[in-house]
Amino acid sequence: MHEFLKRIGIQEVNQGAATAGGFFPTGGREHVVHSPLDGQEIGRVKLATVEDYEKVVGEAERAFKEWRMLPAPQRGEIVRQMGQALREHKEDLGRLISLEVGKVL
Repeated sequence: MHEFLKRIGIQEVNQGAATAGGFFPTGGREHVVHSPLDGQEIGRVKLATVEDYEKVVGEAERAFKEWRMLPAPQRGEIVRQMGQALREHKEDLGRLISLEVGKVL
């Protein structure tokens, strides 16, 4: 496994659904992700079931009700922090996208 994948939290087998509490064990089958460039296995994802999907949607609906009650400046600060986290990992995220689509970096 590539070292940069580990730095961004990708494991050999990854869960395919998450809520605000993070990724959770899903009940679906395991899907192997390959690089289209050379067929190399990038990783595996445990797919979500219908029940997993319902859990995620229910949690998203609950979270939206809380989110919309936050003052705009507080929401803006959270979005700014998200952008900062993406910028901190942009090189590794770019490598992941290049690997997934089979393009040169």
